[in-house]
Parts: sequence; structure tokens; C-alpha cells
Amino acid sequence: MGTVSAVAFALDGSTALQFAVIKKPHDYARIYFADEVNKALLVQTWNDPHINKAISVSDKYIIYESGQNARDLHNALKTMGYKEALQAFRQVIEGVIAYQSKGYFHGDIKEPNVIIFDTPNGPKVQLIDNSPISGKDLKQGKISSWISTPGYSDNVIGLKIINDPNVDYHAIDSFSLGVIAKNIGKKFGANYGTKSILDISDLMQNPDISGKEDFLPSLLLKIDNLIAHSPDTAQKAA
Repeated sequence: MGTVSAVAFALDGSTALQFAVIKKPHDYARIYFADEVNKALLVQTWNDPHINKAISVSDKYIIYESGQNARDLHNALKTMGYKEALQAFRQVIEGVIAYQSKGYFHGDIKEPNVIIFDTPNGPKVQLIDNSPISGKDLKQGKISSWISTPGYSDNVIGLKIINDPNVDYHAIDSFSLGVIAKNIGKKFGANYGTKSILDISDLMQNPDISGKEDFLPSLLLKIDNLIAHSPDTAQKAA
């Protein structure tokens, strides 16, 4: 909880601009900000290209990496072609897989929490608002709630994870990914052959299927196949 500001700066002796986002705590929320600082330090150690990390962390601020023309997925989808959308979605999945490989889940995956910015090697897609939640703690019933967005989460899944030995925390973020996949499918319509992405969405939102450790990695090949056979990036949704 805090104020967020985007900044551009140049290092000494350089004219090249660099970009960052600075987050400072509200006075009434410093206790919560302390937890965010600890989690920002944890994410720093992961060093994953699809998870936005802090450049600098203190008890007074957190500075996150950013890029020129940074935009979130919600706004980016307005101008993306179908292939571009699928390519971005694939990188979102990779970010969630990175979370899961560490034993955590994000808990609030949605288009506004996915940032896309330009790099010399092309667009980079990263998860933001990263406050990792322990999958083990959820499974053991030590936590039962977290901040999430209505429509992108399902409280019943949390209870199923606690009570069903065959369903694990992987189902939490997979459900949210399923919402994004469905939004992509609805945006582009049947003329873009989106039934496959909608079928994938259904799988993602079924905890009996998505609550497995190998579920998301097994989907990457299917996503790659969709990308290979999707319309050219120059085509836009109506």
C-alpha cells in the first residue's frame, strides 16, 4: 500500500534514459509496507526475466525496474494482434511457472498486473505487484485468504486445495490465467480460430486438472502451436 510514481533518469556521464517505478508507503500502511519490502527482497533473489524485480529496496521506498513506453496488458491488448496477444500470454505463463517452481503463487494475476515494455531485444512481459504467497502454507491451512480481484479468483479453489490431497496451490494462478485466456478469446472472436485458447481456458479453470505441478509446463507446447498457426500480427481484432 503506497503511492507509485514513474521516473526517467540518466546516470552520470550518460545521455541514455533509464526508467523505473518508485513506490513509497502511506503513513497508515507502513506495517504492510514492511511485509512488501521483505517480499521484494525475496523476488530479487529469483532473478527471473518474467517477474518484475526491485532495483533498490529500503524501509522508505522500493524502486522497480521498468522500460520506455511501459504499458499493462489491459491497454496493450487494445492494439495487439492475435499472435502478439498469444506471445505475451505465453510469457505470463512462464512468469507463473517461475513462481510455482519456487513454491509460491502470485494470487492476483490479471491484465493490469502484467507489464509490457520495450527492450533492444523486443517486448518484455513481466508480472508486477509481486507479493509471493507460500503454497505450502496454503496447503497446510496456515493461510486462507489473500488480496485478489473478483472475477479473477475462486474462493472455492482455496478450500479444495486445503481439503483435497490431489489438488495443489498451482490451481490458484492457473484459474486467473484462464480468465485472461478467455478474455483474449472473446476479444478476437471465432474468426481468429480462438476455440483452442478457450479450450485451454477451461482447463486452466478446472482445479482437478490445473492443480498439478506439471500442468502449466505441459501447456507451453500447445501455446506455441497456437502461435505458429495464428493470424499475422498485423491483423487486429474488430
